[in-house]
Amino acid sequence: IMSVATHWHAMRMATRDEVTGNWAYTDLRPPAPLPRDIAPQTASVGRLPASLAPGGRVWPSVVQLDFHCPYLVDGMKDTQFMGPGFIIDKARGYVVCDRDTVPIGLGDVHITIAGSVVLVGKVHFLHPVYNFAIVKYDPRQLGNTQVQDLQFHPDYLAGRKKLAPGDTVCVVAVNGEQNPVVRHTRIASRSMVSTRECLPPRFRCMNVEGIKLNDQPGCQGGVLCDDDGLVLAMWTSVSSQDSNHKDTTSMTGFDACLLRQTVESLCGSGCCPDIRSLDVELWTIRLAAARALGLAPARIRQIEDACGENPRLLYVLGILSSETPASKLLHTGDIILEKD
Repeated sequence: IMSVATHWHAMRMATRDEVTGNWAYTDLRPPAPLPRDIAPQTASVGRLPASLAPGGRVWPSVVQLDFHCPYLVDGMKDTQFMGPGFIIDKARGYVVCDRDTVPIGLGDVHITIAGSVVLVGKVHFLHPVYNFAIVKYDPRQLGNTQVQDLQFHPDYLAGRKKLAPGDTVCVVAVNGEQNPVVRHTRIASRSMVSTRECLPPRFRCMNVEGIKLNDQPGCQGGVLCDDDGLVLAMWTSVSSQDSNHKDTTSMTGFDACLLRQTVESLCGSGCCPDIRSLDVELWTIRLAAARALGLAPARIRQIEDACGENPRLLYVLGILSSETPASKLLHTGDIILEKD
């Protein structure tokens, strides 16, 4: 059984002329449109055994996403993408995923819930800098399926706390066979996420710190949570390219606070957040390098007192747009000392 979609490409019959060798195309009648009112479907969300705790608190929020883009636009080299998503608002049907699963807005989204119910979704929001997207489904089609909203730790969602090297976390993720993966491990390091400029150009994750684990499991993505199942960070797939412009992916964690503005806006008013950006690519610089560039000793002492161990500054690695007001004030190599 093959599902044929005709909203991107028309259905045509091709007939070969045996004399000229040319093909003649005849438009076929499109299939009848699907009914708008689809009967709700109810499925049972599987329970995980106690040995996989605290994965059982996260699993009712996990869905599987399949994304198909009909045209190779916006730097795409593939047309099929898949990965896990997490329900953040079951009442409105919002699901968060990484941008290696839903890379662009043009395409078809199918959401598999509880491994049984397949819903048609749509791309609702793509963050222009951070590695996440929001897709939406019609919650009325779920019937009495007992899905749950992903529960975030309030201190980590607000940014009052962040994971640091040595902290103990639990990875709750999904492997390639759509089975749960639960592993207790520790944070290995935090560092800026490095992605190369792609050819052809496409979305790049930048200007954000990533989290690495000591013993990361093989998976498509997931969350980092505490023993109570409260989410501390997202565990996502980051797409980039190597020096030969071959596509690469790597697993990296991102602080839950990066989602706060989007989650509060969507779950509060139902509107997409108002994103503001300097449209520059930033990187870190150590104080020794900043001193060599002429940063005053008094300012260095002030930064050391305020930042504690391993103080670093941000500097402008590149200008992403020459048409913004920030591009008239900032230049490549500028060091950012303060922000409001």
